[in-house]
Amino acid sequence: MGVLRRLLIVFAAICTFAAAVPAPGDNPPTVAAELEKLRGAWAIKKVTISGEEVAAENQPKAFVFNGTKLTPDDDPEDFAVVTLDPKQVPPAIDLVSKKREKSLGIYEIDGETLKLCFNEPGGARPQTFASAKGSRVSYIILKRMNK
Repeated sequence: MGVLRRLLIVFAAICTFAAAVPAPGDNPPTVAAELEKLRGAWAIKKVTISGEEVAAENQPKAFVFNGTKLTPDDDPEDFAVVTLDPKQVPPAIDLVSKKREKSLGIYEIDGETLKLCFNEPGGARPQTFASAKGSRVSYIILKRMNK
């Protein structure tokens, strides 16, 4: 058998094997895995609403994720129910308040940093992590607190 033919056979075998191995991005995270990543207290580092940065004294100091419940540290009775869809790009988060108002948003977990970006109830889901002036979009940057 000639060298060229053997190389073609080896190349075909490698291509067949490579096609059978899933790429790292083929298995998106599950909702349960994402909720587990979010579990715990997150210190609020920056809040921007409609393009305006909110002063620290006018906001809670932290949010706590516990399962599908999101609670601000300054008012445990004012919680939201969280629904995640990690398969969307960017991953989607929906927050439903006690008043049953639904806010559509996106999230990103990068190590110890969490970014949340969501619209007012009834508004469209943001597509980027930004809050332009007059947009009614809230953009929050949080850091994980000690466990």
